[in-house]
Amino acid sequence: MRDAGIRVGSSFADDNLIAGNTGYCGALRMAAGNDAAMRELVNWLFEQPWCGPVFTPGGNGVLGGVKGTLDLALVSLTHPRTPEVYYVLAADDTPDPWGRPGSCYFSGEAIPVGGATHGGLHPIEMNNLLAIGGGAFRQRYASPWPASHTDIVPTMLAAFGIRAPASVTGRVLTEAHVQSAIEPAPPQTLTCISETPKRRQRLNLSRVGEHTYIDHGWVEPN
Repeated sequence: MRDAGIRVGSSFADDNLIAGNTGYCGALRMAAGNDAAMRELVNWLFEQPWCGPVFTPGGNGVLGGVKGTLDLALVSLTHPRTPEVYYVLAADDTPDPWGRPGSCYFSGEAIPVGGATHGGLHPIEMNNLLAIGGGAFRQRYASPWPASHTDIVPTMLAAFGIRAPASVTGRVLTEAHVQSAIEPAPPQTLTCISETPKRRQRLNLSRVGEHTYIDHGWVEPN
């Protein structure tokens, strides 16, 4: 970034207009009111073959505030400390040295070539195992509905007959309960797209009722 003339560092010292950290995920803040620096940074990222989806604030809930980006709200990055520019490095289905699909770029020496990481939007990284055991839950059952770690607390509280407070996010996995197995409505899928003349990025979401799950995000040439 510095070689490209972008005034960036780990802080706003030395007249840097952009500060933050980079790695498999990049989180960068802009000096107050410097939208021009944000656009310059985003347009430079779009030219890099190692850059995956890029997110910025100030959009319409789908498209980000900078043309070609997606809105940070799509990935639930709405906290006051959320950076103005957030991106993940590119990933694809290229087999690893053991023949398993899924490879990505990684910036740093902490993980060797062929090592594993997480934090991206490739479906292999987004998918994991959530298992529930105990007499309150159905056994030998695989739910076809999406779920996430945010669903654990409300599901456990419901098993004890306790209503979750309003601050708890996630849904009760009603399909997993023995005595009151209630199948949710079919999940709705949504693909969000932002693009420039050379680049298109997509984010696939699934919704179960009022709850949204991130499925997969990727970049392709336009």
